[in-house]
Amino acid sequence: MNFAGMRVRNSDDVDIIVEAVDRLLEPLGRRVNSIVNYEGFSVDDDAMAAYMDVVRYVEETYYLKVSRFTNSGFLRLKLGKELEQRKVSASVFETRQEAERNLTIV
Repeated sequence: MNFAGMRVRNSDDVDIIVEAVDRLLEPLGRRVNSIVNYEGFSVDDDAMAAYMDVVRYVEETYYLKVSRFTNSGFLRLKLGKELEQRKVSASVFETRQEAERNLTIV
């Protein structure tokens, strides 16, 4: 999933993300491994709770295992905290290579 450069401002943006993810992954008919690119990503505080609820939904519905990455230390901490509160995969890596390596660990 490539969320690079995306800004989530409100619940309308969150709804658009859910529709796009459902359209992409539902036809597969099975759960998959995923790497999510969060380079340059931002989510406004007013939309954070709704966005994180969607992240949880997507992980529980479509992912076997997921790794996320961004080179922004601030975003790694912010996302990690929010993900942990929702009891989903909370590791956010600095590089794509680290995220890929995490998917290969059994």
